Amino acid sequence: MKKLLMFLVSFASVKAMALSPNSSWAQIFASRDAFVSVAYDSLNGIALSNACISGDNIETIKDVPVCIKTVAVVVKVPDGGPYTEYHCVEYANQKIVNARTYQHKYCQLPTPNGEQEPDPSKCVPSVDTITTPTTVSAQVVENHGEAPTTFNKDFTFPTCN
Repeated sequence: MKKLLMFLVSFASVKAMALSPNSSWAQIFASRDAFVSVAYDSLNGIALSNACISGDNIETIKDVPVCIKTVAVVVKVPDGGPYTEYHCVEYANQKIVNARTYQHKYCQLPTPNGEQEPDPSKCVPSVDTITTPTTVSAQVVENHGEAPTTFNKDFTFPTCN
């Protein structure tokens, strides 16, 4: 009986700490089990928790380690040819600055009439100009083993100081 009671108390405490759309961004960013993603390439290399907007740019609030020197390492595979990996050997703490507006290049695959699958041999190169808005919809996934919690929540970028 004592073990059952302890299990129920621990289960209730885990459920009470679960994230939801009503959770603050501070709670979400502090959670070790939460993964946050947005669909904008302008964040390339910038964590949402460390991002701010300065005019036409998205910047890091705090400096982050950036690789400034790499070396090529040839890896030999016993049953195949060698391949090259690039290893970072020197880092520097820097501010990352990315433009909010960028070109998104992609292959548009037309779907022939009556067909279910697009024809990859008829790729039409396409380009969209995308500007990251000041408020984005972020997907939050909190992983608790077999039953992850997933929800969307709006995130408004702070203004950089």
